[in-house]
Amino acid sequence: MRLRLSDSDWSGALGDFRECMALFSSAFMLSWRDVSLRYRGSTLGPFWYTMSTFLQIKFLGYLFPALFNNHDVSYMQWLAFGLICWQFISPALGGAEGIFISARGIYTERRMPYSFFCFKYMVLQVIVFLHQIPVILYCIYAYDVSISFAHVMFFFLGLTTVSMILFCVSFILGILCLRFYDIPQIVNLLLYISFMLTPIFWMPEMAAGRGEFIRYNPFYYLIDIMRSPLIGRDVAFSSWAAAVTMLLISALAAFVLFSRCRRRIAFY
Repeated sequence: MRLRLSDSDWSGALGDFRECMALFSSAFMLSWRDVSLRYRGSTLGPFWYTMSTFLQIKFLGYLFPALFNNHDVSYMQWLAFGLICWQFISPALGGAEGIFISARGIYTERRMPYSFFCFKYMVLQVIVFLHQIPVILYCIYAYDVSISFAHVMFFFLGLTTVSMILFCVSFILGILCLRFYDIPQIVNLLLYISFMLTPIFWMPEMAAGRGEFIRYNPFYYLIDIMRSPLIGRDVAFSSWAAAVTMLLISALAAFVLFSRCRRRIAFY
């Protein structure tokens, strides 16, 4: 792999992204079709995903308050919305290895921007996540959450920011998984460990003396900019700063990697 990139590498990558943006409507329609095909013949369709999250919240909400001896409603808010946010982040990263592998039969036969496949993948993830809105509304009502219109807007701003970060990281993983077949297993292992180390079913004050689990945990900041508005809190400045930093670093890394590997993706 060359260490230096030519002007044609940079311009080729930029051109690919411009072509992808011109196909936004196609990405949305194809993603919607994928959702329809995935649940063809099913009675509830994608709402099975909604039901799954609802049942997880109910069962974990019955178990963990007893384990931690914390029956306060604020803990249930923290657990429910943390789990909902994790259900967006984890599947997006866990399924990123198939972005280019599953589309190999398309881009090897016809000319299409490679970034389109990653963009379509993230649109699909967002569409599926939006099926969680009934669960979010239920939790707001059941756990007596007081939120304002500003909180709703900050939630969607956080969702947009996290989606952009996941797009960049998924792009990186999609390219690397074409070349290195052990990466999917590593990603799934890290996601499992991160689920345990991230304040989802436990609150920061429960981990006294273990602040590194929060300070150096990127998933905490991604979840916080989505969860805090949903429980009626203002997002900490440190969470926004960390999220923006992750976005810039992941975007730069994805662009450099794509510029280097774009010509070889079809041959991996």
